Amino acid sequence: MARMVPLPVKIDPNMLIALQNSAAKRELSLSEYVREVLSQQSDQEDRFDALIRLIEQSDFDKSKAILIEMLLLMRVTAGADKMKVVDAEMKRINIEKWSARNEK
Repeated sequence: MARMVPLPVKIDPNMLIALQNSAAKRELSLSEYVREVLSQQSDQEDRFDALIRLIEQSDFDKSKAILIEMLLLMRVTAGADKMKVVDAEMKRINIEKWSARNEK
């Protein structure tokens, strides 16, 4: 693993408490939890970007746009914890998880 560097940030005390509680529920340190959330957020943004590029392609069936819109909305509202459950189920039933990296 690459050497870690500190990232000092100021946040609202209530946000700190919420992050600490979420980390404790997952049995992670605060640093581990924040790294995980940031990493997952980045991956989700990559997925969204790839979906948008797919929609913008001229050979994409525009009638499926509503399905893409619903998928994006569901991913945004589900959050990282629920996405892990979905990822585990996809793996269990042997369906490859879609990734923006596969589209590049």
